[in-house]
Amino acid sequence: MRSFLLLPLVCLLCSCGGEQAASYRTISGILESNCVSCHGAKEPESELRLDSFDGILTGGKSGPAVIPGDVEASLLLSAVEDSGLVTRMPPEDDAPALDAASIDLLRRWVAGGAKP
Repeated sequence: MRSFLLLPLVCLLCSCGGEQAASYRTISGILESNCVSCHGAKEPESELRLDSFDGILTGGKSGPAVIPGDVEASLLLSAVEDSGLVTRMPPEDDAPALDAASIDLLRRWVAGGAKP
């Protein structure tokens, strides 16, 4: 009986300890809405495909779009954060910049190991 009463407390403590990594499912929705029109299966710009997990890790002409666990080395984050290291994505004349919440989800996904 005692362990049954402790279980909710343990779950509550675990859920309060920091942010959870974003899921690939969430990330793929962001990419589909903002990136895949240029970086999809049909003639991907710079040979970069963002329409699949493998495409993200393989990358394009500039290398992998994401380095799992390495936020600073991930070109995808540099592009959407407009860090000046790579061209801002999506291009200003094509679409508005990603909102802060979307960028945060991408950042958490990469930091959490960019799992499929």
